[in-house]
Amino acid sequence: MFVKRTIERVRNSIWLYPVLYGTLSLCLALVLATVDSRGGVPLGGYALFYTTPELAQTVLSIVAGAFITTAIFTFSTTMVVLTMYSSQFTPRVVENFLDNRTTMKSFGLFLGGFVYAVTSLMFMDAGRQNVRVLAAGAGVLYSIAGLIYFLVFIHNVSMFIQVDNLILRLHRQALEEIERYRTFVERCRAVPSSVAQERLRRTRALSVPGLADGFIQEIDRSRLEEIVEEHSLNVCIRKLVGQPVSRDTEILTLHSGQDEDLEDDLVERIRSCVRIGNKRTQSQDFGFAIQKIVEIALKALSPGINDPNTAVHCLKFIGLSLREVAGLREGYLVPEDMEGDECLFFRAHDLSGLLFGAYHQIVLYGKGDVTIAMEVLRSLRSIKTGASESGVRTVEEYAAYLFEKWTACKYDELEMDRLREAYRDLLS
Repeated sequence: MFVKRTIERVRNSIWLYPVLYGTLSLCLALVLATVDSRGGVPLGGYALFYTTPELAQTVLSIVAGAFITTAIFTFSTTMVVLTMYSSQFTPRVVENFLDNRTTMKSFGLFLGGFVYAVTSLMFMDAGRQNVRVLAAGAGVLYSIAGLIYFLVFIHNVSMFIQVDNLILRLHRQALEEIERYRTFVERCRAVPSSVAQERLRRTRALSVPGLADGFIQEIDRSRLEEIVEEHSLNVCIRKLVGQPVSRDTEILTLHSGQDEDLEDDLVERIRSCVRIGNKRTQSQDFGFAIQKIVEIALKALSPGINDPNTAVHCLKFIGLSLREVAGLREGYLVPEDMEGDECLFFRAHDLSGLLFGAYHQIVLYGKGDVTIAMEVLRSLRSIKTGASESGVRTVEEYAAYLFEKWTACKYDELEMDRLREAYRDLLS
């Protein structure tokens, strides 16, 4: 878990590509400086890449100035986009732009080009006569690559600042995590909460709190299964990925049929399988991507922006995302291959909780616009099409709750007729 966490931290660092490209550029400059100091290497028909040291200095100076200027422009553009993301959409989507590899690769390439040009200039001996060097030719090729990446960066930014594209990307990220969750659910059998609690009451229980304050970022399910089978334990995971916890919050319960106390190192091994961090991540947490779409809708409904059509667009994708979850099992999930004394219970996502988290704030802040209410019902209808029998009842009960709230609003008769029509369409 520690190694995996370190690798993810390095991969998600905004300095990964600038440091990587800068290091590679420095190595390239040193290699070419060594080659040039020994008189160069014949390249046959490609000898046109060789230049005199004086011309090389001029070319490398231009390359260095161009790269540092482009890097400053890229950095400034990135800051403008991040500010717009935070103010127009939600601060939670800032990391989506920073996590984009094209953005960081472009910035790294520009800084690497500057490092290459400056380093090559430092090792350039302009006083040498009757020699040809390769450093300037490589710098020109590097500049062409930088120009291509600059065009890709501009195209990438122009696509990222469009709210429709942002919502679509968040929807796809949610679907990816939902598919991983679906794969896990399909290899488990569902156990009602009452049945799971009754079985666990028969054994001695040890409540295990979290290691730190923050959010549950990931649960190492495969490692937990190995530990449970090895020591013949019953382990119940009480929390879901993405939920906030503290040092006093019970995150799991250990149940053992043996009279002796469980060893401390075994408890720590099990507790370390639940990764806790200071912020939510999208790994194993499809609800976080859906929450970002909800926040974009709330920002669009604010009086300062007043863009209800964006909120309508968000509601459409919220319904499409939750439709993929509505048919999955609820209660507690137990891996199919676990039988006998050992058992591992994972808490499953509850559809009613997902519906409340996705729609409650939108309903609260958009209740003055009947089109938002109608779109909420259409979104719930979309969820209903993929729901199980119990999920259909949950959706209809939540829709009835919302419709009762809307009837208390001061809509005129035409608006109420449209709202009733949308409600009947959901129930049909």
